[in-house]
Amino acid sequence: MTSPIAYDQLREMTRNFLSKGVSAVETNAIFQGKFGTENSPTLCTIYKWRREHRGGMREANDQNLEENEKEKEKEKDDGGEKGAKPYKKYCDKYCEQCNRELSSRHYYELHMLKIHNIFVGDSKALYELLESFGPKREKKIIYRCDECFGGELDYELLEDLRRHRFLEHGKKMREKFDSPAQTKHFEPPPPQNAPLCPSSIFPSSPRRSTPKIRRCRSTVPFAFSPSHKKDDDRSTDESTKTLRRSARVPKPSPALIQSLLDAKEMAKEFANYGENGHGESEDNEAEPIVTIMKDGRIEVEETERREKPKAKRNAGGGAKKRTMSPDAMDAADSMLKLAFTEQQKKQQQNAEMDKGNAEMDKGNAEMDKGNAEMDKGRDESLQKELAVEAKADKRRKSFSIARPSRHDDCTWFGHSIAASLRQMPIHTKELAKTRIQQVIYECTSPIIQNDKDKEETQRNGTFKCDGTDNGKGRTSII
Repeated sequence: MTSPIAYDQLREMTRNFLSKGVSAVETNAIFQGKFGTENSPTLCTIYKWRREHRGGMREANDQNLEENEKEKEKEKDDGGEKGAKPYKKYCDKYCEQCNRELSSRHYYELHMLKIHNIFVGDSKALYELLESFGPKREKKIIYRCDECFGGELDYELLEDLRRHRFLEHGKKMREKFDSPAQTKHFEPPPPQNAPLCPSSIFPSSPRRSTPKIRRCRSTVPFAFSPSHKKDDDRSTDESTKTLRRSARVPKPSPALIQSLLDAKEMAKEFANYGENGHGESEDNEAEPIVTIMKDGRIEVEETERREKPKAKRNAGGGAKKRTMSPDAMDAADSMLKLAFTEQQKKQQQNAEMDKGNAEMDKGNAEMDKGNAEMDKGRDESLQKELAVEAKADKRRKSFSIARPSRHDDCTWFGHSIAASLRQMPIHTKELAKTRIQQVIYECTSPIIQNDKDKEETQRNGTFKCDGTDNGKGRTSII
């Protein structure tokens, strides 16, 4: 700040305005109107000077520290909101590096950590912000204890700062949390609710929800109490007592058992049908023994095999066909019908696809035929146009004034261009017609030819006198 007057004089003027009752905004407006915006102090600087004059910094608080502590103790004894959360009159919210005063202590601590890499305070938001930093930035952070009145102590490690707070300021913290003014309204916590994990030697920031947790009482639901017994006393096996309720197998119904047996019999029939090829099965196994346990489980015991003579396929009246239950036969027939219908559907789909492909080929052939007819008609129309243009050229030649006795270079050039024009394509012929007609006209016109003859006679110097005099001594040039 480059001001025409000294720095101390501006501060004295600010203090005089403060004693007269002038606000900081009015003081700033007076300075800007008198010295200009560039030479006047900022509003933050004016606030700083006013705070120093009122004793808001540590200079005046050093003298009145004991009085402030006594006032706090009185407020705690009285109880109420002020006793639960005392107001800090010496709260420092001013950043000297930025020359800026923040709105609250919370934003001041976040500002110091984000901008200046200085860890000040012990709030939850600071620790969350500290965890988001990388290892490179953590090495640059300075851990500062601003509670030490009269000076600032900086540490390189967070554990050193916490050890310092516990050793130097631990007595105040214990008095704060163990004071009877705060704990007289709450019941002492029971010993069985103690935390399982031991806390660290160096405590972290105090939690606001700790008193509320002490007032909570844990209740056990009635269903889980040891005196609770179920009304229905069902006889259960010892094997099911150890099982969880969700792991127990429900008791199957007779319909479910019958469906399982029918499915097993059908599987055997299909296996034997594939081996024999005609649906004749050889039953070398006896029916299994199915037992249903009390807990709902199903156990199947296989019996010994019964040896039967194999039936000869080609021998007449040999093997006996195995009889199936009506339900199993109906199920097998339905399965075969389903397989047959599926095969028929596939064949029908393939036939429809072949039919569609044939129709597509037929349509493509018709399209090719139509394209060929269109090309043929286009060629015919082109030939007609060429014939009409040839006739028109002949008519132009018959009506054009030509001197057969004299064929000079221009006439020969015009006829050669007309001959080449007949061989040109249609889209370029119209562009060349105008120029060609102009050239032919210049070569065959009698007026232009007479002018050319006159120019030639003048160049050669040949004059022809007709013997007539116009009275002025002139001769006519032919």
